[in-house]
Amino acid sequence: MNISKGSFLLWLKKVRGISKGFYWTILVIVFGLMQFWIKLAYLYYTEPDKISFYNVTKDGVLLFFTLAITMSVTMDYHFDDQLARVGTLFRSTAFTFMPFMVMSFVIMWSVIISTSANTNKELSSNLNKWAFILSVVYAICGKSFLFSKNRLESSTEKLNELKSLVEELYQNLYDEMDENAH
Repeated sequence: MNISKGSFLLWLKKVRGISKGFYWTILVIVFGLMQFWIKLAYLYYTEPDKISFYNVTKDGVLLFFTLAITMSVTMDYHFDDQLARVGTLFRSTAFTFMPFMVMSFVIMWSVIISTSANTNKELSSNLNKWAFILSVVYAICGKSFLFSKNRLESSTEKLNELKSLVEELYQNLYDEMDENAH
């Protein structure tokens, strides 16, 4: 089996993108769900017998988080001119369909909570869980795709262009000052 240097670098770029996608998602879960973690710790110390998934998430903390993480990934894709133009119909559909799917879970949860005096705890918990799972999978896949497209190289190229432009400007300014001095 002959593995070329180009295919190895492409594979390495994809693995790097996936690992950055996982890392980004883990950090967002840790810090983005701080209200969830604080509420869980508070219930653990004050009322340990009342700890349940429903009691911790009944105020919608998880669903608002899922909307934020989903919209973050979606906006990163759609506002990046290079990535939004390049891609297959599948990518474009995935980056458009998933946010609407997560929003539908949030809307269903809101309707159930606001219209029902007797809240269906199991349905509410399931909507929370599915919205969270979908948004985490979407974040990992979406961010992995975005990171694997290696926007860093194009940013570095632009930075080098800017650097050479500034150096040229300084050189012209220095030459002009030198001519005026003589």
